[in-house]
Amino acid sequence: AKAGTPTMGGVLILIGVLLLVLKFADFGPVGQWSWWIVLAPFAGAAIWWAWADASGEELLRDRTLCNRAAIALELGCGAAHVPALRALLVRTSDPENTYLAAYTIARHYELQKDHRKGLFYAQLARDRAAALDENRQAASLNYIANFLVAESRFDEAIAVYAEALALLPSRDSLRGAVIGYNLGYCNVLTGRSRDGLGLLYASLRSLLRRGAAVHAMKARLDLAFALL
Repeated sequence: AKAGTPTMGGVLILIGVLLLVLKFADFGPVGQWSWWIVLAPFAGAAIWWAWADASGEELLRDRTLCNRAAIALELGCGAAHVPALRALLVRTSDPENTYLAAYTIARHYELQKDHRKGLFYAQLARDRAAALDENRQAASLNYIANFLVAESRFDEAIAVYAEALALLPSRDSLRGAVIGYNLGYCNVLTGRSRDGLGLLYASLRSLLRRGAAVHAMKARLDLAFALL
């Protein structure tokens, strides 16, 4: 698999989740499809992962491990993958796979509310992202700042969020909007209400234009808090 792109198994899982949502919502033609068709991408992902495990190609196996672990974490059963992700960090120097492993472990500790360990792995993800691209660097910095906020280190978080935004080619993007409302929230918390409200409103407008409903809801909650 090419560095910087998900494996076929990960793509199939994403397609399967999208089809499930459309099926349950009875949306469009997908609502009328057979369950066999809707669930087919999950079967395809299982076949892909089995092939990857048997292929003997280490980079592909490692990418598959990272994708499986990330999906399992969101389903609430990913803790068992964390030791293998730590082992991956030790035995390989591939920047893409080590970035994914560190980022996924950070997510594990975020779910566990262990902010100290999460911060360590988010910083490790940032270090690995330096060999990749600005988007991954910005994502890692955003994660670092989130952990700093969880520890009430708001001034440090503001500096890191600003560093993340500066890396992006444009703030008018989904990632830019997410980092923007995080930064805006921190500004409000530290008494910089004018700057904070400006960022929150700009981020909310950007998210609404993109139809990013979940992130727009979070931005609205931050904005509601700021206006109290």
